[in-house]
Amino acid sequence: MVKTKRCEVAGCQSLIPSFMLMCQPHWLAVPSGLRLRVQNAYRDGREMRIHPTQQYLDARRAALGVVNMKQQNTAAREGDRQAGLALT
Repeated sequence: MVKTKRCEVAGCQSLIPSFMLMCQPHWLAVPSGLRLRVQNAYRDGREMRIHPTQQYLDARRAALGVVNMKQQNTAAREGDRQAGLALT
């Protein structure tokens, strides 16, 4: 049986295998070069290790940061759009 966890993107409730960083929609929002950086830094069994490599931690932080920034920008645009509708 595959162990699962929640996607590591803030607010995402998707269940994913424990060896994955994030769900597929969020993963595909990460630029391909950064996805490759995460994959190259990943070591099998990382989800069971107490001390992942610094390269993995740096790549993970960058990937999550990109997705979180995209979500914040989308939310801000939606808020601006809603404010504009309220003024009309």
